[in-house]
Amino acid sequence: MTHQSDFTDTIRKFSRTYTEYLGLLNKTILNSPLSLIESRIMFELDLGECTTGKSLSEKLQVDKGYLSRIISGLTKNGLIQQRKTLHDKRIKSLFLTDKGKMYLEQLNTSANTRIEFLISLLNPYEKRRFIASLGQAQNILAKANKRDVLDGIKIRNDFEPGDIGFVIQSHGELYKEEFGYGYHFEQYVTEGIVEFLQLPKPNKSRVWICEHNAYKMGFLMLLDRGNETAQLRYFFIYPEFRGSGIGNKLMILFMDYLKEMNFKHCFLLTTNDLGSAVHLYKKHGFRMVEESETLEFGKQLYIQKYELEM
Repeated sequence: MTHQSDFTDTIRKFSRTYTEYLGLLNKTILNSPLSLIESRIMFELDLGECTTGKSLSEKLQVDKGYLSRIISGLTKNGLIQQRKTLHDKRIKSLFLTDKGKMYLEQLNTSANTRIEFLISLLNPYEKRRFIASLGQAQNILAKANKRDVLDGIKIRNDFEPGDIGFVIQSHGELYKEEFGYGYHFEQYVTEGIVEFLQLPKPNKSRVWICEHNAYKMGFLMLLDRGNETAQLRYFFIYPEFRGSGIGNKLMILFMDYLKEMNFKHCFLLTTNDLGSAVHLYKKHGFRMVEESETLEFGKQLYIQKYELEM
């Protein structure tokens, strides 16, 4: 078992490593006359989301007095300007000057050059793993903020190398952590994936594989059972993406495909532990028709069957 101190040490070690790689330990950043905090302030002003001292202080988690001194210095150097807002003259809005925009453009170019050099040392597989790992860390840390996440999720319908292992491993690991299921559940998922892959072609089966920042984070399968019947299987979303709307979007895509392929009947098997998923199933018309007690996955639970008539 990993202890809290191990997590802390790992995060601090990573923080030291990436600041060293990106050259953030210098007094100035990337050979510019700006410090790290000064460059970050200018970056936020360029984005236009934080344009007052108060909003910058909250965004950057910097003391207001310290921030005020930095803003005064940037203003004195002609990099930013302050204007009183129309609705409240006590509040000053902050803007980049032309000189400030020029400095920021140079800084962005220098930063991009530095990062491009670092990733040039990686082979294509290492680059994909690196980007996916960064996306995973970012998504987990920002899980409380679901804004704009849905638009950034890409959904595809064809298996690629690594997808099958992802579906099996993610189910096995997460269901163990969240519900205490044993390895028999992972075996159950494996058998279902093999069944999908061995279906005679052509068939109307389909998968939906979700990625965000090159990081696989969701999955849904439709299994063609013949006789105009489909089975919904392996609906999965990582916890940090729940609440973003991706679950409902997947169900809409699933329902649209049922209609497009002229399925008349659909069913699914789930357990009493999956309340959030069941809520979505019911929302889209599924109704429970059977329930039975089992110890199949290493604990006492109820297997539930839901059906949908088109």
